[in-house]
Amino acid sequence: MFRIGLRGRTQLTVIAMSVATFILILYRMSSNDASSHAAQIGDAGHNDLMSKKLQEINEFSSMTQSAEQIARQKSFEERIMADVHGKANRDEKFGRRLMLPNYKNNANSKENHINGDGVVREDTRLIQPKGSPLFEGQRIVHLDLKGAPPRLSYYEELFPLLRDLGTTGILMEYEDMFPFTGPQLQDIPAFNAYSKSDIKQILTLAYNNGLQVIPLIQTFGHLEYVLKLSKFADMREVPKYPQVICPSHNSTFSMLTTMIDQVVELHPGIKYLHIGCDEVYYLGDCVRCAMAMVDHKWSKTQLFLSHVVRMAKYIRQKHSGVIPLTWDDEFRDLTETELHESNVAHWVEPVVWKYTPDVAILTSEMWDKYSSVFPAVWIASAFKGATGPDKYVTDISYHLENHRSWMDIVASYSDRIHFRGIVVTGWQRYDHFSVLCELLPAGIPSLAVNLAYIQGDNKDMVSVPMVVSQILKCDVPVPMSPGMGRTRCAFPGAAILDAAERLYSVTLNVERLLSDSTVKGWLTQYNIDHSFSSPSH
Repeated sequence: MFRIGLRGRTQLTVIAMSVATFILILYRMSSNDASSHAAQIGDAGHNDLMSKKLQEINEFSSMTQSAEQIARQKSFEERIMADVHGKANRDEKFGRRLMLPNYKNNANSKENHINGDGVVREDTRLIQPKGSPLFEGQRIVHLDLKGAPPRLSYYEELFPLLRDLGTTGILMEYEDMFPFTGPQLQDIPAFNAYSKSDIKQILTLAYNNGLQVIPLIQTFGHLEYVLKLSKFADMREVPKYPQVICPSHNSTFSMLTTMIDQVVELHPGIKYLHIGCDEVYYLGDCVRCAMAMVDHKWSKTQLFLSHVVRMAKYIRQKHSGVIPLTWDDEFRDLTETELHESNVAHWVEPVVWKYTPDVAILTSEMWDKYSSVFPAVWIASAFKGATGPDKYVTDISYHLENHRSWMDIVASYSDRIHFRGIVVTGWQRYDHFSVLCELLPAGIPSLAVNLAYIQGDNKDMVSVPMVVSQILKCDVPVPMSPGMGRTRCAFPGAAILDAAERLYSVTLNVERLLSDSTVKGWLTQYNIDHSFSSPSH
């Protein structure tokens, strides 16, 4: 489904970025000739101290480099960055050249902005274009908690960074990390689920950083974390597949509304609640649903819409002021008449998602239909977790192309569609049963690059990696694709990124070694087991 690699404008961006980086490195090296020689003079005690310091900074370093190698490299990088920062402090113009041309130092900025919760706060964004940004709606970052959920201490560092990157809110997909209670739901939470006090603390941290929180609770498809349990097996649409819940089961509505009530209770004052409803692969297949369709003279489409409207209507009426959001994929093939007759637009706002480099696959007919039916829509891109279920390093260029394509869509249809916001998704698993893909810290540079891009005022902006490197405190511009080099950063969780990049490099070297004809011909497992091979090889 996904295609990996550089495409079109992204390839030009990477080339331009590489040239700019090369020129900057040459400048740095030339300006450090004299100081480099002096800095190389030091006693053994100083070198030992430097090595020890570096090992403490990054416990993974010894996997691929000796302490002496790391010390020399880090010492050289520190001299470069010290020289750059020194020049930036002395020469304001030089400092600005390291960032976006329209970068504005917000240290003295007193501008305010209204966040999604309606509260006016000081604008602390580090990325502020002079002209109109490519996207002017809300910028929501998706945190997928169905695998490797962060500790509370990580949120204390993450939320200020997200605020500075221009995020306005968080979409929290709890799944089994939510502390459901009561006889009906008490078996759902994972053993490491957040407690109620944990969630209150997370919400406080978010609010203090000007971030609204939008909870996401699945109510149709992707209910594996519930339906995998034998207690709920009879509620499956298809008995052997624990993905889709039967909308006609007597217990379905009661269970889902209880879950909704508990989530809303722990999130007082929320404006939006995402109820999922994507990828409902099995529908109208059980006896109960077949009988319901006969009794009501429904098609499968009407069965689907009936359940979505019922859930959204409950939220609107029980929890006044809360607007339900849904993924849009099940709406795409419906006719305009079917959508109008269901009155679904009165109850929900759709989130149109597509994570591939070419979003134009979403047809103009679909956008015309949505413009006629829905007063407002959201869009959803991806910053990680969309290029393979087992990937552990992020291809930034792939996701940047996805955001470029989305901005083309916004520019083309904003005259007839109100784009309320963008959800920048970061998937941690493809579903409840799959392995982990890129861990959150490994995807932070991609998130930063794409948030910087959509807040800029130039669709072909090539300086984005430079400003992101400044924000994430990296020594060089972030590499846009795996294998294009490594960078050392100081953002929260950067050691995870460093470890993932080292693993990727080692894995490539091993794969190259194993594909060598000498290994294939003379160093097979048989040769190794029996110590039997040609000495020349």
